[in-house]
Amino acid sequence: MVIYRKITRKKIGIGNQMPANKRKQNEKKSFFKGVNAMEHDENTDENRNEAIRLSDRIHYVKYAIRDVVDKAKRLEEQGVEMVWLNIGDPNVYGFTPPEHVIQAQEQAIQQMKKDGSYSSYAPSRGDPELVDAIVKYENITEEPLSEGERPQDRVFVVNGLSEGIDFLYQILVNPGENILLPLPAYPLYVTKQKVFSLESGANEKEPSVVLYQSLENGEPDLDDLSSKITEKTKAILVINPNNPVGTVYSRKSLEAIVDIAEEKHIPIISDDAYEMILLDKNSDSGYVNLRELIKGRDVVLISGGSVSKNYIYPGLRVGWLAIHGKNVKSLTDALVKMANQRLSINWIAQRTALAALQGPVDHIEQFKSDLRERRDYVMNRVNAIEGLSAVEPKGAFYAFIQVDNTKGRWKDDWDLVYKILDKGVVTVPGSGFGMPREGKVLYFRITFLPEVSTLKKAFDKIEEVLKG
Repeated sequence: MVIYRKITRKKIGIGNQMPANKRKQNEKKSFFKGVNAMEHDENTDENRNEAIRLSDRIHYVKYAIRDVVDKAKRLEEQGVEMVWLNIGDPNVYGFTPPEHVIQAQEQAIQQMKKDGSYSSYAPSRGDPELVDAIVKYENITEEPLSEGERPQDRVFVVNGLSEGIDFLYQILVNPGENILLPLPAYPLYVTKQKVFSLESGANEKEPSVVLYQSLENGEPDLDDLSSKITEKTKAILVINPNNPVGTVYSRKSLEAIVDIAEEKHIPIISDDAYEMILLDKNSDSGYVNLRELIKGRDVVLISGGSVSKNYIYPGLRVGWLAIHGKNVKSLTDALVKMANQRLSINWIAQRTALAALQGPVDHIEQFKSDLRERRDYVMNRVNAIEGLSAVEPKGAFYAFIQVDNTKGRWKDDWDLVYKILDKGVVTVPGSGFGMPREGKVLYFRITFLPEVSTLKKAFDKIEEVLKG
């Protein structure tokens, strides 16, 4: 039995439905359109004959960024030279963590060898000095704390921001509920949404994923966002700078999201994984973090930070959640439970992260300069190849490329990605980010972390596919 899974992306209004003429206007101005996309999954009855019966949830666990790797590895073993543009890991492409961060890790290891320090379980909520550093970074000291509450009670160190995302879904989302995601969305959010909103058996009811549209410039479609908030909406997710598009949201858009959240009494989750990676001067001057915009507002903000990208150390696996706003004790109490049940985060890794937050950020300017050169090359190639287009990334290090499929050359985005893969370039299909798998327009994501010479090889091969 083959199961076809349908992702619901219909507009959900408050009260009366949005008038048809307004829907039409929104459709015209939306660049990333979420439609009813049919996803195919080979979940068969073979499991019934296995010794182990799996849960329904596991059928919805996918991560397209790495799912494409298996075939790429097989082709590589057959002698096909691969250009890996699927994973945003700076260290694979020659970038390294700041020297003071490396030294701090070495010092922590030496201290452990000397007297056993940092070899035991760390405090569940995080190394106290690291928690203090995050309090300062997130400016928690200015929060309206409850009686007896300390700023440190608002911070939780997590095993990479990915664990923090998992915590939030476990705490906030009941079956049938959702966190309102941007379209396109980082794949982990899409997967978590399916897993935690699953109401019954995987074969009986498809878990819902509700996403708000983006405009042609990558900014959020605020009318669409507002229209999709219902009593089932537990939070609004903002990824800024955005992964996969690279948009740096304007102050105007962010202020409007705060207005909506305050009006609807819904918390905001802010994924700040790429907070320092702003590629243009106007992005630097125009960037504002939501933690600044909620001051004095009746809005709860859950900020998610990480050393992975901003400090070029994804393998360290240290991130954090910081809670801003009033009356959040139930949330922080729940996070304490989640932190306690996972015991702790590697203590040496936390001491290393402490050095990152307390030290200089001199590394970021050169990092951004290198990325800017590579981004510009990618955009030049995209604009020169007929059938390709993309929003110019202003932050992070990805390009989300749109492909004209009006002639139906590819049956879906996986077909396109595999055709590119056969030429030796590893990319990620747009459906992994919540976009429609089939249609007249397809998408794929690349990272532009490699050097220009490597990107040239990749785009020469991509161009062959487009012209073939």
